[in-house]
Amino acid sequence: MARILSIDFGEQHVGLALGDSDEGFVVTKPALVGLDTPSLFAALDRLIAVEHVDELLVGLPLTLAGRASRQTQAAQAFIDALRHRLAIPVRTADERLTTSQARRAGVSEDDSAAAALLLTAELERRKHA
Repeated sequence: MARILSIDFGEQHVGLALGDSDEGFVVTKPALVGLDTPSLFAALDRLIAVEHVDELLVGLPLTLAGRASRQTQAAQAFIDALRHRLAIPVRTADERLTTSQARRAGVSEDDSAAAALLLTAELERRKHA
């Protein structure tokens, strides 16, 4: 059983969703809003410990053409910092359109809903791999 924390990284809002690879469930967690970098990492450290997270899945925001952007560079720096400080795997997934899908679904916590969509897609991919 692997407990996975999915992260939709943004410079102001960090969406979160928690899932279990064996059970297949995904639940949103409250987004982290307006935190400076040390506070963001402290909040993630607490959540990882409390929820017994085995793995992180971080969305990589590519352009629709599949190219890197300024947001991609910021997300990659965040991912690199996570990999440096954590002893659990930090994986990435293409997050194109997850936030817009969450907004179309009318979800108020669209950042965490985007993280949930990202994780749901990853769990489906693993189930059929």
